[in-house]
Amino acid sequence: MQNDHAELFVRIERIAKAVEVEERRQGVRSLGYDPDHFRPPQRRPVWGGDWVQCLDDQELDIALRPLGRSRLPARLFFDLARGMTTSSEALQLLHSRLECSRRVFAPVHCRHHWLLAIFELTEEGTLRARLLDSAPSPCVWRDVQRLLYELEPEMLIVHNRAPRQGRGTFECGLFVVANCVATLLNAHWWYAIDEVSLAELRVPPGKMWGAAVTVINRLERTEGGAHECAMTHGEIVAVLAQLGPQSVVGIRLASTIAIVLKCCCPS
Repeated sequence: MQNDHAELFVRIERIAKAVEVEERRQGVRSLGYDPDHFRPPQRRPVWGGDWVQCLDDQELDIALRPLGRSRLPARLFFDLARGMTTSSEALQLLHSRLECSRRVFAPVHCRHHWLLAIFELTEEGTLRARLLDSAPSPCVWRDVQRLLYELEPEMLIVHNRAPRQGRGTFECGLFVVANCVATLLNAHWWYAIDEVSLAELRVPPGKMWGAAVTVINRLERTEGGAHECAMTHGEIVAVLAQLGPQSVVGIRLASTIAIVLKCCCPS
């Protein structure tokens, strides 16, 4: 019975994507597609997720869809660690994304845990990875650094401060989404927080981005106070472009207006 449900889910997903492609070809604005409405009764356990609460790679890819080509597939480093892809293939993909964006966001899965790597090129052309981890562990960092050095032996690896998740909360995937949003919005107050719950992000993956925007903006008022936004006009436009169609990522128009006001007119 479970296999029948899984096959049905795959068929519905393919049909929905085909409809969305056809709508875009004809110039019709799509209402979006939320695969959680057709989720089979039992989730698959691998590529990041478990049978209970952790996000899997597909859910993270949907949640981070607003980043467009500024992100790497969530399962990439899982596959790299298990020899299912080569370091040269992964590095080629990373550089192709860096040609389109000055920084690339990559969910990294290691030891049943998600963390975020942000890849950039320094002025000297050296590849740099900034790691943001909601539950730092020496074992995880050791394995992640090994993977990154396998990708590029001369890579600069920096461990950035980031908010921590509560013990036993299974929110590491949610923090990956929130850290992406905070980085794009230059939300420096977010990184000053010691520990926070992201239970509000327990929504369908297509709506996580909008939920993260709401939570981080609210935390600014309670944790960080007023701030200055260092974003240029071009970066503001880029952020809004990356948010995508409102119906797809679940962000209300009011939230978008709030972002513009926050960037242009800091309180």
